[in-house]
Amino acid sequence: MLRRKEGFFLGAIVWNYSLTTFGVLPLILLAYQWQWLDRAAMVRFAVLAIFLVPPLIHALSWRLWVGTYYAFLPDQLPSSGRRLDD
Repeated sequence: MLRRKEGFFLGAIVWNYSLTTFGVLPLILLAYQWQWLDRAAMVRFAVLAIFLVPPLIHALSWRLWVGTYYAFLPDQLPSSGRRLDD
């Protein structure tokens, strides 16, 4: 079971924000630059992406965050041989 102190959830928020900001929004900007979308459609798609993408990738963001956490701190894995009550 994953039990961490307050603020542990912030890593998932960072992953979620990063995936939305640097993954989805640049695609919308490219579609606008290539003139597949006009300005109004670009804004609509961007607003929709801002509100719809984060809830859709929430579980993925948590998995990426936990994977990142244990990649840098593997000794904290429950199966690392430590007692669970320390």
